[in-house]
Formats: sequence, structure tokens, C-alpha cells
Amino acid sequence: MRFIYFEDFELDQDLALDLLVVSDKYLLPELASKCERFLVESLAQDNIVKVVLETDHLGFENLRKGTLNFAQRNLDSMRIRKDFGELPQEFISDLDKLCEKSKQKNNFIDY
Repeated sequence: MRFIYFEDFELDQDLALDLLVVSDKYLLPELASKCERFLVESLAQDNIVKVVLETDHLGFENLRKGTLNFAQRNLDSMRIRKDFGELPQEFISDLDKLCEKSKQKNNFIDY
């Protein structure tokens, strides 16, 4: 409620995840945007799986891109994590496509 009246509040990961669901349900785009930004900026090895599991089905495109880019940049260490297998198959498939696209982009011959 504080956001609706004041738009000024502190976020942490759990609150941002909860408010993202609320913002989707009650159509609060400014709140959703703030939560997305916070979650992307605070992605880390120890929270990305939780963020993906709790938000991927909501369809927030900026958050989806942010989690995919983070996972791609940290792929080697991500794959050895115990919880990597918990990621949705669609996310892993999109991650593989992103990695393949990146490889193709970087495999050019310079004469």
C-alpha cells in the first residue's frame, strides 16, 4: 500500500518477488517496473534459480532477459549448482538458444 500512496519504499529480494506478483494481479506497471529493475540488478548465483522459479511464468520480459543474460554470463558455474536442474525446461532451452546465438555471432573470420 505504501507504494500506491507514496511510491517510496525500500526493497529486498523477497519483497520485490511478492510485489511483482501483486503488481501483475492489480495492474500496477510502475511497481512492476521497479521490482523488475531491482531483481535484475540484484541477481546473483545464490538467487537466480529462486527468481526464475517464482517469476518466469508471469511474463515480465525485462526480468526474463535479465535472468537469461545473467545465466549466460555465469553458465559454467551455474551448470554445477545443485539447483540448476530445477530451472524450467523452457528457460534452459532459451538459455541454450542464447548461448548458441552468441557463439555464432562471435565465430566470424576476420581477414
